[in-house]
Amino acid sequence: MCKQELIRVSPSGVLPLYVFNLLDEARTEIRQLEDRLSSQNVQIEVYEQEIQTLKEQLRVRDIEHEEEICALKGQVTQGQKQHIQENIDLIRLHRDVKQKSSKLLILETQNSELEEKLRITESNFQELQREVETLNSQLKEERGRTFTLQGEVRKLTANQRALSELEECITDLRNENKVLKDANEKLINR
Repeated sequence: MCKQELIRVSPSGVLPLYVFNLLDEARTEIRQLEDRLSSQNVQIEVYEQEIQTLKEQLRVRDIEHEEEICALKGQVTQGQKQHIQENIDLIRLHRDVKQKSSKLLILETQNSELEEKLRITESNFQELQREVETLNSQLKEERGRTFTLQGEVRKLTANQRALSELEECITDLRNENKVLKDANEKLINR
C-alpha cells in the first residue's frame, strides 16, 4: 500500500500529507514550549523583584525598631538597659529568624516548582527537537525516493516513446513488405 502511494504521489512531486502535519505539530509544540519557558523566566524575575522588595521592607523595619529601641533606652537605668537590650535583641532575632524563615521557605518552594517546570519544559523541548530531526530525515528520504521515482518515470516515458516509434517503423515495414509482395506477384504473373 505504501509503495503504491509513493508511486502515485511521486510524479507530481508532492510528499505525503502526514509528513507536513507532523512537522507543523512539532513546530507548534516547540513554539508553545518556548512561550511557556519565556513566561516562567518572567515569573522568576517577578519573584526576584519581590525578594528585593521584602529585603527593603525588612531594612526599613529594622531602622524603625532601632529608633524605638533608642527611645526606650533613654527611659531606663543602666542595669535595666543591659537586661532590656538583651531581651530586645533576642526578641528581634527571633522575629527576624521567623519572618526570614517563612519567606525563605515560600521562595524555596516557588523556586523548586519553577525549576521542576523548567526541567520538564526543557525535556519536552529536547524530545520535540529529536522528533523534528527524525521528521526532517524522513522528509529527506521521501524527497530522495520521489527524485528516484521521477527519474524512473522519465525513463519509462522515454522507453514508451521509443517503443511507439519502433511499432510505427514495424507497421511501415509491413506495409512496405506487402506493397513489394503485391508488386512482385504482378511481375511474376505477367
